Order: sequence, then structure tokens, then C-alpha cells
Amino acid sequence: MNARFASSVTNNRSRDVWQEVKRIRRKCNNVSNVVDGVSNADDIAELFAEKYSTLYNSVSYDVNDMSDIRSELNEFIECVTSDHAATGIDVLCAIKQLKAGKSDGSLDE
Repeated sequence: MNARFASSVTNNRSRDVWQEVKRIRRKCNNVSNVVDGVSNADDIAELFAEKYSTLYNSVSYDVNDMSDIRSELNEFIECVTSDHAATGIDVLCAIKQLKAGKSDGSLDE
């Protein structure tokens, strides 16, 4: 399976690549019944809730820090978009060049 996938990638056969990805995904549908020694579904849910809560609360929130980060991001976005502006006509021309009936590669069946 891995050899076929590697061959598809190295030989630039995108259709074969996506077929291999679908095969791999079908084979990887196993769900664990035990997480950190816990096997009851409600207890597993509680375990995840506790771990998420710990992770979520592990970083402090400072209003000034968040404001600074937001400002920096806005400046960066303005810089990038001003150098690479796309008009509606640019988007329409790009859309017209797309091939009809092609998948976006998301593997939705």
C-alpha cells in the first residue's frame, strides 16, 4: 500500500494518489475502546473534558497582549493584501479557467 502511494506521488499521478488516500482512510476506521486506562464511554468523555479544560486554561489571557497581537496581525494582513490585490475580474478570469466536473480533492463522496 505504501509503495503504491509513493509511486503515485513520485510519478505525479494525482488520480492514483487520491485513490490510495481513500484506500488508506477506509482501513483506518478503528476506534479505541480504552483511553488512558478508561473504558466506559461517559468516563472517556469526562477524561477528555478534564484534559481540554486543563489545556484551555493553561495559557493566561491578557487584554493588552491580545490587543497587541491583533494589531500586529492587522498590519501584516494589510501589508500582504496591498501588495497582492485581486479584483473581481481577476477572480472571474481564474474561475473561467477551471475545468468543469473536477473535484476539489476533499475526498467527499
